[in-house]
Amino acid sequence: MQRVVYCLLLLVAVPSWAGSIWIEGEDASEKDVTKHGWYDAVKKEGMSGKEWLSHYDANKPGTATYKFDSAEAGDFTFWWRGNTFSKVSYVLNGAEAVEIDMADKRGDYMISEKPDHRFLAWIKVGKVALKQGANTITFKIHGDIANSGGMDCFLFDNTGFIPTGANKPGAAGTAETVAGPDQAIWIEGEDATTKDVTKHGWYDAVHKDGLSGKEWLSHYDAGKPGTASYKFEVVKPDDYVFWWRGNTFSKVSYQLNKGAAVEIDFADKRGEFMLSDKPDHRFLAWIKVGTVKLPKGENTITFKIHGDISNSGGIDCFCFTRVPFVPSGVNKPSTTGETKGGPGDWFPVVFDNDTFSEKSITDMSKFIPAPAGKLGFLNRSGEHLQF
Repeated sequence: MQRVVYCLLLLVAVPSWAGSIWIEGEDASEKDVTKHGWYDAVKKEGMSGKEWLSHYDANKPGTATYKFDSAEAGDFTFWWRGNTFSKVSYVLNGAEAVEIDMADKRGDYMISEKPDHRFLAWIKVGKVALKQGANTITFKIHGDIANSGGMDCFLFDNTGFIPTGANKPGAAGTAETVAGPDQAIWIEGEDATTKDVTKHGWYDAVHKDGLSGKEWLSHYDAGKPGTASYKFEVVKPDDYVFWWRGNTFSKVSYQLNKGAAVEIDFADKRGEFMLSDKPDHRFLAWIKVGTVKLPKGENTITFKIHGDISNSGGIDCFCFTRVPFVPSGVNKPSTTGETKGGPGDWFPVVFDNDTFSEKSITDMSKFIPAPAGKLGFLNRSGEHLQF
C-alpha cells in the first residue's frame, strides 16, 4: 500500500464553456489520500482524462481540495462523477459540510473486472452558489468499506447541460430546460389549499432529504381518513399524464374537478425507497396514475388517505405533464435540446411504456413483413436461414 500526501498550492486549470466549470478529480490542489494497488486497478478508459483520484485506507478518510475560478457569481448545478459505493461529503467556500446523496445515479457502470464495489456514476448533487473569482471545494471520502472511494471529475454548470459519460459541455450532451406552465404542472404535497390530516410524531419522523422541497403531507389517525385539496391553474387544456409520489403502503383515492373518486393503483412503483431508519411501512415511490383531461383555468383535486394501518399515508408531490417525462427522484419535467453525440457516446435512458415509434433508432419493424407469419416458417438451407 502506498500512502500519498501532496500539498500543491496551485490554481486548478479548468476547461469552461459558456457558464460551465469542469474539474478533473486527479487535479486536486491539495490531497491526503492513500492509493491502494488493488482498489485503483480499474478500467480507466471510460473516465474523463483516463484517470481518477482514489482512496482506500481503513484508518482514515481521504481528502482532496480544489481551487478554481468562476467568471461570474450565481447559482450553478453541481454534478459529481465517482464511485457511488462510497460516502463523500463536500465543503464549498468554507460553508458547512454537505453529504452527497448517491440515490439518483446516472450512467452507473462497473469499472472492475469482476463484480465488487468499484462502480462509476454521475450524481446531480444540486444547486450551489459560486463566487465570482476564486472558489474552493474540499471533498472527504469516507465510508464502511475501508473509507474507499474515487472521483473521476465534477462540474458546475448554469447552461442546462446534462453530462453523459466523459463528454464535456460543447461536445455530446443535451441542454435541459425546465418545462413551462403550458407543458407541465408540479405541485408539492405540503402545499394543500385545504387539508384535514393528523400529523403523527413517529410517522412523520422520516428522512426528508430525498423529498421534493424536503417536506411532505402526512396523515396517521385510526379514527378517520385524511383529506387534502389542491387548486391549480391550467394554461393549456389537454390530456395530461398524471404522476403521484407518496407512500405506497397506504391507500389513496383522488377526485378531480368533482368527478368520481378513483382509487390509485400502486402496482407499478417507480424508484421506491425506504424513508425510515428501520424497515416498517414508511416508503416512497412514484406512481403513474394514468391520463386525465384538464380544462383551462382553475382545477381542483382532492386526495383521501385511508387504509388498514391507522389510515396512514403521505404525499410528497404530484404532477401533470403533456410533454414526455418519466420521473426520477425529485427531478421536475424538462425539455431537452438536440444532441451532437455519435454512436460511441453515452446518453441517459429513462424507461417508460414503449410507444413503438417508427422514429426510434432501435425500431426494426421495417425489416419484418406484415402480417406476422406472411412468409411462413424460417427454415435452414445449408449455412443459411431463409423463409
